[in-house]
Amino acid sequence: MHPTSVAARAAARDDPLHTRPAMVALLGDLGAPRSRVTTAPGPFAAALVPAPISCSHLADAHRGAGASLGQLLALRHALGADALRAAAGPVDVLVLRRTGTRAIANHDELVAALRRAGLATRVFDAARLPAPRRQLAEFARATVVVGAHGAGLTNVVASPRCATVVEVRFRDNPRSLEALSETLGLTYVAVRAAPAPGAGRDPHRDAMVAPVAEIVQVAGDNARACDGNATRAA
Repeated sequence: MHPTSVAARAAARDDPLHTRPAMVALLGDLGAPRSRVTTAPGPFAAALVPAPISCSHLADAHRGAGASLGQLLALRHALGADALRAAAGPVDVLVLRRTGTRAIANHDELVAALRRAGLATRVFDAARLPAPRRQLAEFARATVVVGAHGAGLTNVVASPRCATVVEVRFRDNPRSLEALSETLGLTYVAVRAAPAPGAGRDPHRDAMVAPVAEIVQVAGDNARACDGNATRAA
């Protein structure tokens, strides 16, 4: 029997060829080598079946019967988050670039302003995702993570506990990232976005304009929170 199996489909609309390689790679990072992972039918001892979950449900889960701090810290340990940070070298700010729904229309302006403020800033581009472990390393090395409301911010599970999460959000977006940050012991700051020109009234899809000056201030105030843990890298 295979100790671990990755399901062929998470939902009818998902492309299994798109989702399976990343899941298999992540299982390897968690200690399950490829030889112990199958995407074929069972029997097997355990199954990983990814399924869509709403942000509001995630928020309720973290505050209720969902992942506890101990479970999340165990996951961080299994991922080797602290070692990833030490190996990559810390940076001040990581800014997520979304290319689909809830894209930050003034992303380039924001990144330029952070760099002008003297903050070592990297961009995490959702359109050019590296291997799962490299994705986690980008979050592990950042003292401040800035991004629009979305699933990409859940990678803060790899962030150091001295990190700050800055979520750019519309008023009606669910508060799932606040709940996750709270559970992880991270500092959480919500900044209110304005609708991008020509956007409609859908907080789950519309492009947004981030408050650049406010984000630069928050990032500057928190960029030294992890000083002394490791040498900084640009």
